[in-house]
Amino acid sequence: MDDCLDFARRLIATPSPSGEEGAAAELVVAEMRRLGFDEAWIDGAGNACGRAYGVDRGAGALVLA
Repeated sequence: MDDCLDFARRLIATPSPSGEEGAAAELVVAEMRRLGFDEAWIDGAGNACGRAYGVDRGAGALVLA
């Protein structure tokens, strides 16, 4: 729980005005990598994206936006 609160605090403290969300996206991608996501990246629109494969790679997907 402490890790979760620390991440939330860092994310809240990161300036991210409209059109300037890059630092927040980088923070999210770094956290996904720390958590062991199989893939984590920032897409062409500046969105933080991540993929964590389960046991069955052919199973459905969950998308959070």
